[in-house]
Amino acid sequence: MSVYAVVDLGSKKIAVAIARRQKDGNLRVLAVHHQPSRGIERGRIVNLLEASELLKEAVEEAERNVDLQVNDIFINIGGKEAEMIQGTGRTYVVGNAITKREKRRAVENAGAVSLPPDREVLHILPFIYIVNDMKVEEPEGMLGNSLDVKVQVVTHSNIALRNLEQLVKRVGFFPKKVILNHVAVPEALITEEDREAGVMVVDMGAETTDVSLIHRKMLYRIFTYEVGGKDFTKDISVKFGITMKEAERMKIKHVSLLDEEDESGSLPVTLLDGSQRVLTYSDLTSTILPRAERLFAAMKQDIEAVGWQLPRTNGIVLTGGGAQLKGLREYMARFFSSVVRLSGPSNFHGILDFPPDHRGPEFSLLVGLLHFTRNMEGWEGRGDSLLQRIGKIFRKK
Repeated sequence: MSVYAVVDLGSKKIAVAIARRQKDGNLRVLAVHHQPSRGIERGRIVNLLEASELLKEAVEEAERNVDLQVNDIFINIGGKEAEMIQGTGRTYVVGNAITKREKRRAVENAGAVSLPPDREVLHILPFIYIVNDMKVEEPEGMLGNSLDVKVQVVTHSNIALRNLEQLVKRVGFFPKKVILNHVAVPEALITEEDREAGVMVVDMGAETTDVSLIHRKMLYRIFTYEVGGKDFTKDISVKFGITMKEAERMKIKHVSLLDEEDESGSLPVTLLDGSQRVLTYSDLTSTILPRAERLFAAMKQDIEAVGWQLPRTNGIVLTGGGAQLKGLREYMARFFSSVVRLSGPSNFHGILDFPPDHRGPEFSLLVGLLHFTRNMEGWEGRGDSLLQRIGKIFRKK
């Protein structure tokens, strides 16, 4: 079966998982590798040449770990320029049993929406099927005369997509599928109960925070905020005149948003000009707190504007590398008056041998991408394009 790679291309890190689809439909993870990223800012490509060279290094290092070459690449894209619209589609069955073909035809019809010239369809996500005017959860195998479907059509900037394709082409591939962060991340985290009752998934990365609202198994709304864990670090660095490396160390070790933590402690630091200063833990916390408040206030305003009622849902799932700031979960729970669960990837159904040391919150997107590819139909076993065959010949091992 095909060996392929899924890639989480982030502002802070590139993470690659190599997997093989088995005959039973499960994925066996053969290797996971991650390394620092450059050329990506706020989820956008700002230096294609640099980012593509690092992606090439990351994929080849993962391949060396298992002495295999991948056949396909699936890669993520950020959501700042993503939009969603609803579509409806119908196909006629005329008394026959509904098969995958009719489902696919109805979904394709629903996704045939009119778009501006600068937009492109990224995903068509079915959330309601209707057989002969009756709502059903799964229409396959049922008898009927017509099959209707309602879908969320996720679109993205075609320029952003073309640039991402150019980046991947420089590694010797054309991306088999580009997957929106908001679509992938929940796959690694939430239960069927969450999907039915409703849940708010918050993925805080280094430079962006993605929010996915899910209700009755539908991706209801998506939001992206250009704020992440790196911004908290920068606030400390700028205010006190210390290096980003030192600010990050202090943030991880000494900052807490918990009121009950002892903030009277102090620590000496060396400033950029070489002088010494003593900072208290309270100094550090008070520096990052305003940014957390502004981010959560923006989220609250957006979800209230679309009628999202947190008390009637299963609350909030918080994930991502930037979400591990001490006390952030508790502070968020108070701010939203809601249950907040800090979680790394927890759903490994159908994904075998994912390494335990890569199961922290910063790898939720990578596992979500694996789930997305596992659930895709119709791409396995296809031959490589001419571009990919040529690319593989010249890729260095």
